[in-house]
Amino acid sequence: MKDIFSYLSGGKENSILHKLIRILLGSNLIIIFVLGIIAFYGLVSALHQAEEMGQSIGNTSYQDSSQLLVRQRGEELLYIARYNAKIIQLIIDGEGHGSINNSMEKLRDVIDDIHLSNSGFCFALNKQGKVVLSSQARAYEAGDALELAVDMKDDIRESDSASLAHIAQEMCLGHSGVQLVFIDKKDYYVAYTPIENTGWSVATVFEKNQVIAPIEENRDNIYALTKDKLADMKGHIILISIFMVAVLLMLLFFVIYEGKKLSKRFVASILKLADSVREISKKAVIGSLSASGELPEGDKKLFDGSFSNRVDIRTGDEIEELANCFNIMTDELEGYMDNLTAATAEKERISTELNLAQDIQNGVLPHKFPPFPEHKEFLLHASMHSAKEVGGDFYDFYMVDDNHLAVTIADVSGKGVGAAIFMAISKTMLKNLILGGQNRPLEDIISQANNQLKEDNTARMFVTAFIGILDIRTGLFEFVNGGHNPSLIYEKEKGAFRYLDVESNFVLAGRKNISYVSQSTILKPGDSLFLYTDGVTEAMNNKDELYGEERLLSQLNCSKNADEPQSLLEEISKSVAAFVGDAEQSDDITMLALTYFGPVWEK
Repeated sequence: MKDIFSYLSGGKENSILHKLIRILLGSNLIIIFVLGIIAFYGLVSALHQAEEMGQSIGNTSYQDSSQLLVRQRGEELLYIARYNAKIIQLIIDGEGHGSINNSMEKLRDVIDDIHLSNSGFCFALNKQGKVVLSSQARAYEAGDALELAVDMKDDIRESDSASLAHIAQEMCLGHSGVQLVFIDKKDYYVAYTPIENTGWSVATVFEKNQVIAPIEENRDNIYALTKDKLADMKGHIILISIFMVAVLLMLLFFVIYEGKKLSKRFVASILKLADSVREISKKAVIGSLSASGELPEGDKKLFDGSFSNRVDIRTGDEIEELANCFNIMTDELEGYMDNLTAATAEKERISTELNLAQDIQNGVLPHKFPPFPEHKEFLLHASMHSAKEVGGDFYDFYMVDDNHLAVTIADVSGKGVGAAIFMAISKTMLKNLILGGQNRPLEDIISQANNQLKEDNTARMFVTAFIGILDIRTGLFEFVNGGHNPSLIYEKEKGAFRYLDVESNFVLAGRKNISYVSQSTILKPGDSLFLYTDGVTEAMNNKDELYGEERLLSQLNCSKNADEPQSLLEEISKSVAAFVGDAEQSDDITMLALTYFGPVWEK
């Protein structure tokens, strides 16, 4: 039984459905419910039979009656239509006794024709609550021997049984229904309904036990049938379970078998391919480090430069296609590593040459500070930060004689080695011409340098330059600006920097036979000069903003180091670096600062 409960509840023994089935089957509620339906059907059938009996009485013909009205003891007994009329009214009377007996017998025949099982019977009741017809064999005899202990001669509405009296009252009122009554220590079900056109009411009576007995019998039958069905279902469930277990086992064996086949076909190939990929990846990393020179010497023996790993997989599917792609990738990687090795070697060679060129360039530029410690008339400092290994900017300073100091700052067009070579040429040529032409005007020296730089200048390079000569005795500063940025002068009396007014002379090496104009100014003790290239003012940040001449002037005027050339250059360098941020340096940055203190004898 427990298995059946589990089956009906879907195998969930603790579910609400499982508990409900156990309650219903355990307490016989289902059987009682089925038996109740059968009982209700019996009562409805009895009510239907009562209605059928009433209609049969109402349709009874009395063609042998010779009068319409029959009387007995002065009361109207039976009112009959002459030709096949229906019963209309029945009243007990003392007259017309023969006609009445004849009609009542016919009505009894009609009631007798209604077949009731076991102890059930029918009776008809008139408006006065008296029984006028009954299917009981001894219903018309007086005494205690009546099958139903009710005297037909009395008004049933006045019966000692309250329930029977109530039913009689309902019947006299023409109502229909089914009720349970208690008579003579027994329970009866009474179904009643009115007879059309007569004023009578007919009722069918069954003992309660006779109604319940079929229900009990059906309950036993249902229980036995249910037990048999449950036994059959249990057997079927066992068979189905065995079948499902067998199917699952077969499916499991099939999956294991196919899995092994797939493992041999795919997994082994994939593992082989994965091993090859790891080996090639390891060699690629080691090869890249070796090519870039970042591989430690002790690990170089791990890489022989060979990428000979190839995968041979012939499965005829996507795995084979993947293996072919891997082999092609290995071929391309081997070629790439060869090119990388060659390119790295070339890059190292060039880097070595650039470093050498940078060393040469740094050696060409003066780098000893202070440069002339024996001269107390001035203090000078210069710096250059190339955008590449070598740059095109340069600065220079030297004593022309004991009383004259020459300073130069210049910017060669272009970048890299070519610009560095042209820079060296320009610097050397300018210095040689100035040192060899002490008695010549400065503008003539610059014109001669321009013509010489222009000769054989197939690269069409040019240089912007600011060249000046300071008389350290008088403070006279004569200068020529060849297309360069205007320099700044610090006037101690005013306590501020300003840009020098310069002539717009042409650049050097741009065209031959160009005339240049020289200019001059007087430096007073405490005054300073600030020379720079466009790498300062054209320094750019990530917002594409330029440092600019106004920012440079503002920063110089905010400085407290106007008479300290080295500190001043360091301050400007930090300001430019802070403005640029992490943006890449785009041009060489070169600066020179000179502070004049006046003649020694004035001190």
